[in-house]
Amino acid sequence: MRRLLIALIFVAGLHSRAHGQLHLTNDTTTINRLLQQSDDYYLHRDDKAGIDSALLLAQQAAAIAATHKDAAGTGNSDMAISKALSKAQQRDKAKAYVAHAIQVFADARLLTDLGFAYWEMSGYYNISEQQYPEKMRYIEKSVAAFHAAGNIRKEADALRELADARQIYGDYAQSLVELKQALKLYQSINAQDLERMYDLMGDVSCSLGNLNDAVQYGLLAIQAAEKAHDTTLQVCTVYNHLGITYYYLNEYVTSASYYAKALAVAEKYKSYNDIYLIGFNYGNNLIRQRKYMECNQHLGNILRKYPNADTPYLVLYTTSFLANYSVLKDIPNAQRQFNRLQQLTKGRTLENDAARSVYGAEIDYLLASGQHALARQYLEADEKLLSTNSTLIQLAANQIAWVRLDSAVGDFRDAFRHFHRYAILKDSIFNKEKTHHIAQMNVLYETNKKDQDILLKEKNIELLNQKAKVQSSELVRANQTRNWILGVILLLIIITGLLINYSRLKQRTNQQLRVQQKEIEKNNLSLQKLVAEKEWLVKEIHHRVKNNFQIVQGLLGTQSGYLKSEEAVNALSDSQHRVQAMSLIHQKLYQTEKLSAINMAEYIPELVSYLRDSFNIKPVIQFNLQVAPVELDIAHSIPLGLLLNEAVTNAIKYAFPGSRAGIITITLKRNRDHELVLLIKDNGVGLPANFDQDHVSSMGMRLMQGLTGDMDGHLSIHSNGGTEIQVAFPYHFTTSDASYSATADLTNLI
Repeated sequence: MRRLLIALIFVAGLHSRAHGQLHLTNDTTTINRLLQQSDDYYLHRDDKAGIDSALLLAQQAAAIAATHKDAAGTGNSDMAISKALSKAQQRDKAKAYVAHAIQVFADARLLTDLGFAYWEMSGYYNISEQQYPEKMRYIEKSVAAFHAAGNIRKEADALRELADARQIYGDYAQSLVELKQALKLYQSINAQDLERMYDLMGDVSCSLGNLNDAVQYGLLAIQAAEKAHDTTLQVCTVYNHLGITYYYLNEYVTSASYYAKALAVAEKYKSYNDIYLIGFNYGNNLIRQRKYMECNQHLGNILRKYPNADTPYLVLYTTSFLANYSVLKDIPNAQRQFNRLQQLTKGRTLENDAARSVYGAEIDYLLASGQHALARQYLEADEKLLSTNSTLIQLAANQIAWVRLDSAVGDFRDAFRHFHRYAILKDSIFNKEKTHHIAQMNVLYETNKKDQDILLKEKNIELLNQKAKVQSSELVRANQTRNWILGVILLLIIITGLLINYSRLKQRTNQQLRVQQKEIEKNNLSLQKLVAEKEWLVKEIHHRVKNNFQIVQGLLGTQSGYLKSEEAVNALSDSQHRVQAMSLIHQKLYQTEKLSAINMAEYIPELVSYLRDSFNIKPVIQFNLQVAPVELDIAHSIPLGLLLNEAVTNAIKYAFPGSRAGIITITLKRNRDHELVLLIKDNGVGLPANFDQDHVSSMGMRLMQGLTGDMDGHLSIHSNGGTEIQVAFPYHFTTSDASYSATADLTNLI
């Protein structure tokens, strides 16, 4: 009896537990149904009744979940309530519900749901300087939650959005690091929908100035779009970004083709914001090609065809009109566009890129119209803007604008300083290998496309061959059953056919190898030709630089003819000698096979000969040259040439007063500390007794000190039976330079 009672109690317990489990399952189904209905109202109804319905359904789900202590149901209900409240413009209440959902999911270790909740919370913060850190914190928590849950796809998605937020804020370097991490995750799960991923990586790389990487990622994005047969507006974005990249590479024809494709997609979907933006980019492309009137016509057509442009786009288009009229020197029309631009931007806070475009056009107009003081104010404002968030390309544009202003007002020292900064920025964007690397990527893209077509054809041929072999085998078997002898004969025929086929296949293979060998030889010839063209181009650049220096010399000489002040004439004459010292270096570079080094044993005698002839001192002052046959690169040759020019000029002018005879000794050799030592010594009147080189403020002395610093050297000046100037600087000797001893020299008396 006792055993029967225990059995009845056990059965009753099982029935009660099963009934409770069934009840809980039904409640979970009800919660999910209510949340789905709430989500439908949220997605498809924007009116108050629809929002209220979404909120009511989510609250009913929350009540059921709370009754049964269902953590997942409670958290998801809070998320649904927050969405409805946010749509009803009750953002503070909505944010509180998301915070509660985060706590529920964290306590229950529902990590995937926790990742979505953190992501939802990040949406309540923008990219402003005040809210950006908090936004990044929640997105990073979302990434960590998905990682802990083992949800690789969502972890990669969150990383991608984290990187996107960083690049919007301007943190491009960190953005690219996170994009590469996300790409690695996508590839680990063999994800195929990588079009937006590659496009974002290309856009960030372009902002960083890594244009070769930007092209590579852009082409990969196009490949992904073609593979997925994507014709949405995402393709428009990909084409536009690739057009921008080629624009910065100065490949305007290729850039225009991608802009045209992007514009066609935007017009297909009547995406007016994209139409205005791409139309503006296409206009900038025409400006770079100096097709200014064509650009004005193009922009005008866009505005006439789509007349309801918002003010930000009117600002961009007016900026282009202003830039074009400024270049065309049409000052009246430029003045009208300038005034209109002032009206459009008055009281508006523009984004960095838009503000950069506006400043650039206004600065061009002010320089073209001769308003230099106002141009300086705008340039300073532009420089301040770039100090907070900028790309290498924008910084380079600002520096070249400073060069134009400084040159216009005659401040050539500042012009040279800004041009030096511009050259450094330009070199960091475009190195010697980038254009070649980009061309290789284009070829690789086309080659891969052709290889895929060839592979498909080969598969079809292989399938046909397999079918033919099956039919042949069936025929052999049929003949063997009919007659053994005929089967043997047929087998011999097949073997013979295979041998013939093998022979022909071998012949075809050999023929293909010969064709490939010819192609390789042709490519080698093309590469040799490219190398020769490159060397010619470098020589031509040095030749043109030398010619430009000669023009500057001529201009200085012409200017000196109009001056009455002897001091001004002497200053211009000194400048002519300095220009000649630099010009002679570029002349030596394009006249020799070596394009990167100057033989000092040849250069110094020519420079001294030029100075001797310029001062007409041949019968009075002699030069004793002891120059080692060392070759210096251009970074050391120009400072050394200018130093030598200053020292020799001072010796000629001041060391031998009253037509006094004398000798100027110039020595260049290596000392025992593996330094190069330049020594200029004369036997003239020497320096004043109170001379102190550290407290001399003359331009020549400051120039020598600055040039010595450029070479990381040290300058010393002594008076001992004349004046002795010594400059010692470190230099890495090449194999050819190291062949001479520390005491070897090349003595010459002129």
